[in-house]
Amino acid sequence: MKTRFLVFLLALCLCLVSSACLAEEADNSLHFDRFYVSLPAMDIREAPDKPGAIDTLYAGDEVEVTGTDGIWAMFNYVKNGEERTGCTWAGAIAQGIRIHLLEDEFVFHKPVYDREDLGLISSWREPTDPDLLILWEETAEDGQEWLFVLSLEDCRAGYMRADAKYEIVE
Repeated sequence: MKTRFLVFLLALCLCLVSSACLAEEADNSLHFDRFYVSLPAMDIREAPDKPGAIDTLYAGDEVEVTGTDGIWAMFNYVKNGEERTGCTWAGAIAQGIRIHLLEDEFVFHKPVYDREDLGLISSWREPTDPDLLILWEETAEDGQEWLFVLSLEDCRAGYMRADAKYEIVE
C-alpha cells in the first residue's frame, strides 16, 4: 500500500512540475495586441468620406483601432497629450510588438540567410537605433525561429533571428 501511495505521490509531483513548465513556456510567447502605424508617415483624415489631412502620424505611433470600413481603419490616438480620433488606409496600420534591441543584430531579406551570403542583408541594427516593430513570427523549414521586423527609423523590413536580445517597449 505504501508503494502505491509513493508512486501516486511521485506521479502527482511530476504532473505539477510539467504543468508549471508548460505554463511558463506559454507566458514567453509574444502577444500581438497593439496596433501601430507601419509606414514612414501617413496623413490622417477625420472620416473616410472627408478628404483632407487633419494630422500626420509616423512609423511606430501607437493607435487604438475602433473599426474598419473597407480599406479604411478608424482609430483613437494620443498626440501632444490629447486624445484624438481619425482614420487612414488600413494597410498603414499593423498589429505588432515594439521592441528595443539590447545587442547588434542583422536583419535579412529572407529567413535562413546568414551574414556571409552576398547581398541578402536588409539592414544592420544597433541598440542605439530607434525601436523595431515585430510584425509576425515565422518558423523556417529547418525549424529555426525568426521574427519579421520593421525599423521605425527608415521602415526597412526583414527577418531577424528570434533569439536576438531585445526588450519589449510598453
